[in-house]
Amino acid sequence: MRYLWAAAALLAALFFYSLFIEPYSIEVTENHFAFFDSAGSPVKAVFISDTQSAYDHPEFFSRFIDTVNAQEPDVIFLGGDIVEGEAKAWEKIDDFAKLKAKHGVYAILGNHDYQNWDCTEDDNEYADKIGAKLESMGIKVLRNQNELIDISGRAFTLIGVDDVWACRSDYPKAAQGIGPEPSIVLVHNTMAVANEKLPHNALVLAGHTHCGQVDLPFITDYLVKEAHSGELNRGKGTLSNGATAYVTCGATPGGIRLFSRPEVSVLYLE
Repeated sequence: MRYLWAAAALLAALFFYSLFIEPYSIEVTENHFAFFDSAGSPVKAVFISDTQSAYDHPEFFSRFIDTVNAQEPDVIFLGGDIVEGEAKAWEKIDDFAKLKAKHGVYAILGNHDYQNWDCTEDDNEYADKIGAKLESMGIKVLRNQNELIDISGRAFTLIGVDDVWACRSDYPKAAQGIGPEPSIVLVHNTMAVANEKLPHNALVLAGHTHCGQVDLPFITDYLVKEAHSGELNRGKGTLSNGATAYVTCGATPGGIRLFSRPEVSVLYLE
């Protein structure tokens, strides 16, 4: 009987931890990528995604942004799902203006930024307001567009692909006119580029999965793929088209999180 009580106590503690502790415990990860063809100082990027309802937790969101800024990044990438999708959510995201990077902050949109993600033109108005609010704070929003970024002589192309679940992704348009420089392909869901032929030196950055929220070996990976949420659940990996990818666990603190803490991803492009 005592073993049953011990098991029950363990389950209760795990439930409490996954509901009240881990969702608000920020993890800073560091990863290095062989990115440039020549030697030189690495570019330090911070990648975050899926902030969603983080603004409904002001203390957490302020701490999250402070954590991002504390990394002193050269550039910041936002991987979509800026908001949760509720009415007038653009009125809640003023804190994004506090993000600081030496060479700018860049963003794409995710499915929740289209609110309904029903693949209709009617959904554009909501996304347009999210994008306009970010732009008003000095954050460059790429919607099937690309931009050449030069950081102390280290140039790369940022290819921003719009959301695939909202039927807005268009990689060929996003990559139109790119040069020989290495490329960051910023997508919300890796499914947006799963069938595309990417440049040989491309690094795909994605979110969307939240690392499954509850990350169980093999099971979560399988469920993510079955839900068309991407080819990779978390961290470094290789997509079916051969591209190197990194999937971050996202920032939103709501709900249950177990083995998938809100993540600030520091990427050294070398």
